[in-house]
Amino acid sequence: MPDECARSSLEPNNPGPTIASLNITLRQLRAFLAVAEELSFSCAAERLLVSTPWISETIKELERRLKVTLFVRTTRSETLDRVDRAFSAFR
Repeated sequence: MPDECARSSLEPNNPGPTIASLNITLRQLRAFLAVAEELSFSCAAERLLVSTPWISETIKELERRLKVTLFVRTTRSETLDRVDRAFSAFR
């Protein structure tokens, strides 16, 4: 069975890099989803029972790894970027 898994990831029709190959962590995905749903870093942090600076740094790290801006930040709210909307479709 492991051979089948290895072959499927090497097929020419592979749609692109996987989350594992991008080194995206579960905590980054959870942080992303919380901010995307709440549209607020502070509300997302409260929901996940973490500090606002922690969630902000986690999202910044995710953005660096993906080389995209996921959220358009303002002093009052966060909005999803186009890339972010597509990324959140995988929930």
